[in-house]
Amino acid sequence: MVFDPRVRGESSTAGILQRPQIQGTLAVSGRYAFTAFGDSVGSRRGLAAFDLINPETPRLAGEFVTPVNEITALHARDGYLFTNRLLCLDVSDPANMHYVNSVPFGDVSTVGPQMAYTAYHWVNRIEAVDVSDPAHPQLMGSTTAPGAGAINCMETEGDLLVVGRNAQFSVFDVASPAAMRHLVTFALGTNNNCSSLSVRGSLLFLALSTGSMKIVDLADPTHPVVLSTFYPPGVTSRQKIVAGNGVVYLSSKLFGVLVVDVTDPARPFLRGYTPPRQSDWYDTSYLAVNSGGSSSRSRTMGRSRSRRGSAAMSRRCGR
Repeated sequence: MVFDPRVRGESSTAGILQRPQIQGTLAVSGRYAFTAFGDSVGSRRGLAAFDLINPETPRLAGEFVTPVNEITALHARDGYLFTNRLLCLDVSDPANMHYVNSVPFGDVSTVGPQMAYTAYHWVNRIEAVDVSDPAHPQLMGSTTAPGAGAINCMETEGDLLVVGRNAQFSVFDVASPAAMRHLVTFALGTNNNCSSLSVRGSLLFLALSTGSMKIVDLADPTHPVVLSTFYPPGVTSRQKIVAGNGVVYLSSKLFGVLVVDVTDPARPFLRGYTPPRQSDWYDTSYLAVNSGGSSSRSRTMGRSRSRRGSAAMSRRCGR
């Protein structure tokens, strides 16, 4: 679905593209959105590209069948698309997507302009990979992740890497990727498992399995401080969080995409939401943001699943 977050209510829905078998994770690059597709038995899995130049009528621009059993992460960067395990495709022409490398790394990853960081869900190992040349990724270093359980999410901001794992997060200094340093591990409490996280400046935004959102100050990354806990309406344990300038976007089971004002991180409040039409019910599970390009407005994408089993995607323009 296509949303404009400046408008509250059904009128915020600008366009819908029905596409069966959309699996999940999203990435946005320029005028295109990319998502995974596949059927229940796994006989055909891959990536789909959607042209959003006209948000009222998004269209399928291309497909690429991949050998990866399940695509759980997508990262778009400068005409390239990295999947989980850091497999990289050239998507400059979405109608002719192709691999530029197929060197496998971990399941969970975050990709920056030069460095990517990756880990396997159940392995206490984080790897730093130089992806400045996407065709020739180079392993630069590795470190051990403290704690136990699955590594669910990670993101970098400046020289910091934040890793979410069960009911805790860890902060690493990655100024030297070949010699990453563990700074702190912070416990979030029983059942507060990290579903998703987003870092903006010195603020860490955590979406937790309880449905709540925590805002943490990382001004001193060795001593994180919880500034607030926010309980948004209609949020399920399966959620995604994306931070923008003064706002946070949260996926929600009942309210589509929530827009939370975090101008004062100690007092977040619900600014609005983009609900689906009355005739349908969606579980909005995935979001992605793309800023810059030819437009001065940012684009926020979400993937939703309707009660009827068809799939849809959502984009929101502006703040």
